[in-house]
Amino acid sequence: MKLLKIAFISILFTGQLPATGAENGDAFSFFDEESRVITSSRRAQRITESPSAISVITAEDIRLMGARSVAEALNLIPGVDLRFNNQNAFGGGIRGAEQSYANKIILMIDGRNWTVDAYTVPALDELPVTLEDISRIEVLRGAGSSLYGSGAMFGVINIITKRAAEAQGAYINAVAGTYYQGSVRYGGTVDANTQYRISAEALTVDRYAVGGTALRSAPGVNARLEHGFQNGARLDLDGNYRRSQTEAFFSSADLAAAGANYTDGEFTARGDFQYKTGHTSPINGDMSFTMDRSALDVQQSFEPVDNNKLLVGGNVTQLNVAAAQIGGHREKTILAGFFEDSHRFGDILLNGGARIDRDPEVPDAISHRVGAIYAFSDKQSLRFTWGKAFRSPDLIESYINTTLDGGFGVPVNMNGNSGLQIESAQTYELGYHGMLKSDVNLSANMFYAKLKDPIMLSPVSYLPAPLDYVPALLRSDNLGNVKQYGAEIEIRTQLSDCLTGLANYTYMKSETHDGRTDAQLVDTTPRHMANAQLRGQFRNGFSANAWVRYRGTSNWAANTTAYPWSNSSATLNVRIGYEFGLYGGKAEAGLSVYNVANHAINDIPGSDGILRRVTADLTYRF
Repeated sequence: MKLLKIAFISILFTGQLPATGAENGDAFSFFDEESRVITSSRRAQRITESPSAISVITAEDIRLMGARSVAEALNLIPGVDLRFNNQNAFGGGIRGAEQSYANKIILMIDGRNWTVDAYTVPALDELPVTLEDISRIEVLRGAGSSLYGSGAMFGVINIITKRAAEAQGAYINAVAGTYYQGSVRYGGTVDANTQYRISAEALTVDRYAVGGTALRSAPGVNARLEHGFQNGARLDLDGNYRRSQTEAFFSSADLAAAGANYTDGEFTARGDFQYKTGHTSPINGDMSFTMDRSALDVQQSFEPVDNNKLLVGGNVTQLNVAAAQIGGHREKTILAGFFEDSHRFGDILLNGGARIDRDPEVPDAISHRVGAIYAFSDKQSLRFTWGKAFRSPDLIESYINTTLDGGFGVPVNMNGNSGLQIESAQTYELGYHGMLKSDVNLSANMFYAKLKDPIMLSPVSYLPAPLDYVPALLRSDNLGNVKQYGAEIEIRTQLSDCLTGLANYTYMKSETHDGRTDAQLVDTTPRHMANAQLRGQFRNGFSANAWVRYRGTSNWAANTTAYPWSNSSATLNVRIGYEFGLYGGKAEAGLSVYNVANHAINDIPGSDGILRRVTADLTYRF
């Protein structure tokens, strides 16, 4: 530990040496990268015109902070709390309503849904792309169903990958320590209008957690082919495969996907097919399953009159899931149509949109988002947003019929509920985003949400008091109503030619009069969260990053038979890197330490606790 401190201080004092690696200013690309986003309105727009709170994690952020997963990097964003469920899965959520598996947010890759469909949970642990393939990640916080449908209740995570033209040449990366990873990529051209990239990765997660229940291996490969037509249209083709073996929730899984994206001016057509098969561990139902999902999404953007932008679109999704525990084969077709309209009146931008989803198992769901943005200048704005979002019951919640290990060898039945209603949330937000000076970025948001009929796994007892706490079975039910409110504030600043700083704070509180909902949704949400980060890229090729994350206490009594409290924690994570030239290419060596103090962090009690993770990485580009 002393050597680490000495190295960090030495870098700070030698940072003014002549440049041999990173160019001055590379560390501050987020001031430019964040100026335009696409997730908040399904089209490119200035971040100050976004009708929802949105944050961006860039490829540079991921590399310099030494993150080994997308979920780890996203915890730097205010309001985001993705918890370490085990060494290959994440729970938690965005802006509260946290659960063991984060099913009130959706995950997309290049605008395509990436979900374990039977559970409607984001497959953050089974991504079909490598970290190096990611260009940036946009995180919308708040209601997103008016554009993206079921599941986008409190947030949308959109992973945007690098275009083939941005990934030309060869790339090799190796990571070793308590986490082993190797990846390679090659990008080339077929002709002047056609580019491609191919990536492969092998991953092994070692036992660096308390209990060590999730040794994991996950090899994968992905490819992209892009062709530009003479009229300016573009066609992108993607293919991915990943094989995952672990000792945790999904003991084995195979995931394959293929997609196509056609863009011609303001028209976009996007289609994809996903196939997933696997087996859950015995403690999670010992279930073998296969899932396939086919989807087609189209949209067209117009400018009917000056200062007016209109977007209309629709999609169709065919879902097939087969597992003995849900009664065999289940299938359904979901249809949706949506629109979004924005009109500028001087410094005021009005925005409104709605969507209707037709799922054959529940009544039609209508969601909306309306807002007003007042722009002080090109770089500052005030925003008010009102939205309604929803999530339909998933197939497990509706049809599961299995037996779980309740502890001490006592079996507990888990039953679905085909009479479930959709859960919905109405959200009200007031936000500010702007550049106070050329080197100071400030954002602040206040939010209030009313969650109606949340779907949760609930114990059912047929015994009289005082033995009515002993469950006879577990069943999914709509439980009561919840109110959530809070505030977020974040400041990013350029401290010098070589240093940037970031600090954010989130306050969240939930209220309900239903004791069961208290235990499963309200108590699991921490009241306080905060991040502080100091980053440097120096002229001598060195880089350094220090990140402290604080999260308050939460109670997971309804989710575990273990000691229920997730205690407050402050985690220090550091990375030191050095870039240098090597045989005509560029190389970087890095050392990362996650949880420097090595204090076991029980993100979700009863699951693995996080210990120190030390990794060294070497990257070569040529």
